[in-house]
Amino acid sequence: SPRIEQLAWWLDEAFRIPGTKARVGVDGVVGIVPVIGDLAGMAAGMVVVAAALADVGIPTLIRMMVNVGVAGVVGMVPFAGDLFDFAFKANTRNIALIHRDLADHERTSRRSGIWLVVVVALIVAVPVAAVVAVALLTVYLLTR
Repeated sequence: SPRIEQLAWWLDEAFRIPGTKARVGVDGVVGIVPVIGDLAGMAAGMVVVAAALADVGIPTLIRMMVNVGVAGVVGMVPFAGDLFDFAFKANTRNIALIHRDLADHERTSRRSGIWLVVVVALIVAVPVAAVVAVALLTVYLLTR
């Protein structure tokens, strides 16, 4: 919907940074303000809701929620999170996902499904690797 695209544009790209070609939106500008910025970032959820109403596939919706989640979690890191938000542009990414899904639902759902499997595998693998590393280190230290 044009209104959702306009919302994403306002959130991610409404203002040009003087002297550059880079753009930042209300989400990035307000994101500098602690707490208020994080709350304003929740408007990104409206893009996901609009996608659900437009009958976008479940894998694509989950991928969109991951985009919003990544932006929210990394955005909590002072300063570096704000720089990440400027570059990542979760809303713009999500609008592109909506367009791709509506243009070719099967292909987008398949690609999003593969992407999600890789992300979930990494989310599981990292803590498992950490536990194994700690266990091996503990055994090594105890048997010295």
